[in-house]
Amino acid sequence: MRRREALRVVANEAVGAYVLLRVERGRIEPGVPGQFFMLEAPGRPLPRPMSLCQAPPGELAFLLEAVGPGTRALCAVEPGDELYVFGPLGNGYRLDIDRPLLVGGGIGVAPFPYLSQQLGGPPALLGFRSGRHAEAAALVPNAEVVVEPTLVTEPLAGLGGYDVLACGPEPMLEAVRELPEVARALDAFVTKTVTPLAREGNRPVRIAETEAGMLNSIGLENPGIDGLLQQKLPRLAELGVPLWVSVGGFAAPDYAELCAALDERDEVATIELNLSCPNVEEAPEKAAELVAAARARTSKPLYAKLSPAATDLPDTARAVQAAGADGLSLVNTILALAAVYQCYRATGMPIVGMGGIATGRDALEFLAAGAKAIALGTVLFADPDAPGRVRRELAEELTGRGLASIEDACGLAHRAGPVRVA
Repeated sequence: MRRREALRVVANEAVGAYVLLRVERGRIEPGVPGQFFMLEAPGRPLPRPMSLCQAPPGELAFLLEAVGPGTRALCAVEPGDELYVFGPLGNGYRLDIDRPLLVGGGIGVAPFPYLSQQLGGPPALLGFRSGRHAEAAALVPNAEVVVEPTLVTEPLAGLGGYDVLACGPEPMLEAVRELPEVARALDAFVTKTVTPLAREGNRPVRIAETEAGMLNSIGLENPGIDGLLQQKLPRLAELGVPLWVSVGGFAAPDYAELCAALDERDEVATIELNLSCPNVEEAPEKAAELVAAARARTSKPLYAKLSPAATDLPDTARAVQAAGADGLSLVNTILALAAVYQCYRATGMPIVGMGGIATGRDALEFLAAGAKAIALGTVLFADPDAPGRVRRELAEELTGRGLASIEDACGLAHRAGPVRVA
């Protein structure tokens, strides 16, 4: 059972180039080796995912490496400080194996001390980039250690008959992908934008944390339409919620091709046309051309995701409506409420509101501006349980204002009378 709780720091100990952060366990269970926890550093709005390293009685311990501002803040906490910890999350290792061999390198060895304890101290093969980093191997019994330029793959090549349990760095969004219960708490799941061909996206650094949240410039990294259809879509269909596929391209034929490929897939409930990416012109007539091309190739509902940077957003909304769009997705944080208000007033179309929504009050404001539904994004990094929480908070906001349903709140700002200032 995962929980979020403020835990007191017991110690912050140097282990070679790393830091072993120990906190009181509180009511949080350690979970299965290989699961991770979200640690909220003081003064940092986004938590960091960390594998549990040790689970001594009454404590949880995490092996950290100071890489960026978030991990540096965690490494700087002192005994007596409090951290919010949320977990356990994700999938752990299987423990029902006959001949385990632990293989990992660098900070990827973090879950191995706990895993080794649960498996009774099996052999381990660990690689590090320096002798100082290799001091962390002392946390793992029965470990053979190699230091660069020797790689763990070299001694591993001579071993056979083992069930290898390996660990290395994994991106946060890949960890969230292993949490289907988060997606199942939603009314629909929207994919990242897919393009005709696979794209690697922008080179790092492409995410920056701020006091107000997160800035990003990912660059439409995606597996391409073939990768989505063959690998991603079948797995997403197992979630049991309606799937919206977001598509993007450089020209009208790209959007037409993507919509045609998705039209016969029963797993896809709705197609979102991403017209807000930098490689798409913002003029109303261009947006209408892209929507018309897509409309000609699919009978599925089409939602046009518009850019807040459009010269005249209401004109663009009217243009895509005339071209065959069934609804709008608005917008990426900047001027989000204003965009929803203006486009609802101009078209009356169904709108999915998005951009910085983190509470039930935020959701109510978007509904009042004209949204029929709201989308959650960045908040899921910090609070995977946000869907349920926002839903509960929204219900409380509606009740507190005498509104019986979400439908009663939709467009409320357009029905309100003039405001008098004394």
